[in-house]
Formats: sequence, structure tokens, C-alpha cells
Amino acid sequence: MESVTLNNGLAMTTIGLGTFQGNYSYQVNDSDVVTKGFAMAIDLGYRHIDTAYVYDTEIPVGQAINQKIADGTIGRQDVFLTTKLWCNQHGQPNVVPALKQSLKDMNLAYVDLFLVHWPCSVKVGEEKVPKDEDGNVLFENIDITDTWKGMEQCVEQGLAKSIGLSNFNEEQLLRILENCQIKPVVNQIEIHCLHTNVKLIKLCKDMSVQPVAFSPLGKARAAEGKKTVFEQEAILAAAQNHHKTPAQVALRHLLQKGLVVVPKSINPKRMKENLEVFDFQLSEAEMSSIDSLNENHRIVWIDWLKGSKSYPWKH
Repeated sequence: MESVTLNNGLAMTTIGLGTFQGNYSYQVNDSDVVTKGFAMAIDLGYRHIDTAYVYDTEIPVGQAINQKIADGTIGRQDVFLTTKLWCNQHGQPNVVPALKQSLKDMNLAYVDLFLVHWPCSVKVGEEKVPKDEDGNVLFENIDITDTWKGMEQCVEQGLAKSIGLSNFNEEQLLRILENCQIKPVVNQIEIHCLHTNVKLIKLCKDMSVQPVAFSPLGKARAAEGKKTVFEQEAILAAAQNHHKTPAQVALRHLLQKGLVVVPKSINPKRMKENLEVFDFQLSEAEMSSIDSLNENHRIVWIDWLKGSKSYPWKH
């Protein structure tokens, strides 16, 4: 398995397992099934797992890691584990307690990487999407640099080995870099061949912040009149040339750009296939052909967050 070296010297495996279950009620319906799926991923060779408080997968992820430690498959040091601070946990005083709760839920002593999930903040409390009696989301306007101070405390207290960002735009990334004591090691953003995010990736690399691609395979179903990543002729042609699946080609394309990818799946066949991308190389012509597919087509908007003054994307 290949890895990249982060700006703090730690190694991060270039393929991680995304654990969002696609459920925007932010609740996992069958925790036992999910735990078994994550444990199987470790058996298949995954050594980088990406979860988040809001995914409601921290508990099954922790259970899977602890099961595989107990049966001797791995040691804790063998798995690079990421989790994320949600919008209702922003503000310096709230960050350390939030991570401590996540660690308690996972029954682990530390995470390898702790991310600010979105730059947007909502009312601090138990509700992941707090609303008033009329159904309006209760946004706050907490300064992202104040939240970052709490993130730095997580490193200082040994709760997180690294800290980083997710869904931060160019301006927000620069603001953190200009006001930090501990530099973010990554910015996890949506990247796939239909949304190549070239400008933001370049800034990240120029600033020695590793770009990490979520949703690297795009969306399973396309809008009317559109094609999915897997239906693009350039992807299909490369898949045929290399005797690989369209998903493997799409992931390989991003890996050859120096990105880390976190495809999500709980299907054993697809999880295995997603790891089998290091035994072939796309040609320059194939890379260029896939690059040309870009439509700046963003999938992940989270519409209810658009009311925040810190919402990162133009809409």
C-alpha cells in the first residue's frame, strides 16, 4: 500500500475507507452489520479509515478496530484513523470535549487525524442540526480561527496526532494558515473526474497541505441527460485497456495526481477492487482525456448549511 508523508512527518495511506452510510438522518440503522463490514475492510488490507461524529459510524469503527487488535490482525499503530468535528461543536472550549467524547465512543486513546468537518457553525449542543420552533436552522458565526485553537489543543493533549480541514475554500484555508500555531496537514474536499477542483488542489499543494478526495467516484446516479463517472467514454476506454473496472480507473486517475482518496463502500467485492489500483499506470494521454471530463459538477452541497455566513461554496 502506498502512502504520502504529511507536513508533520506522519505517513498517511493513499487509499482510505470512507464510512458515511449515505443516511442524511445521520443515524446508522444496523450497527452490527456496519461493524462487520469495517472489520472485513481491515482484513482486506485497509489501513486508513475515515469516519466522523456526524456519520454515526464512530462506534462501529471503534468496535471493528478493537476487534482486529484483539485478534492480532493489527496493532493500533497500523491503522490511520480520521474523525471530524461537527458544526455544533465549534468554538475553542468545545473542541477538546468533542474529541474526548468521540474517543470514548470508539474506545480508543487517540486519532491520527482530527478534521474540522465544515467551516460552518450551528448552535452548540446535542442537536446535530438545531432548529427553532419554525424549523429554521440555528446558525452561529463562530470564527474558524477560534475553533482552530481548540484543534491545536487536541494535539497538545495527545488526543490527535494531526489536525486538518474539510470543505474549506481557498480564502478559509489561507486564513487558518495565517493564524495557526499548528499547521493543518490536509484539506479533505470533493474531487472526482467531473469536479477536478484544480485551483484549490494547487493551493493546498503550494501550502504543503495534502488534498484528500472524498466522493472520488462521483455519484451512482446521474441527473437527467448526464452521465455518471462510470459511464464516461474516457473512463470506459481506459478500463478496457487495462482490464480494470471504471471505479479502479477513476481512483487511479486521482492517485496519479498525488491525491489521497477515501471511497466509501461496505460491499466486500467493491472494497477489495478499490484497493487493487497499484498494479497499473494510466498513460499521459489517458490522464489528459480523463482530465477533460471536468464539468465543475459538485455533488455534496448539504443544502441546509447554505444559510451559514461561512458556507464555502458559491451557489
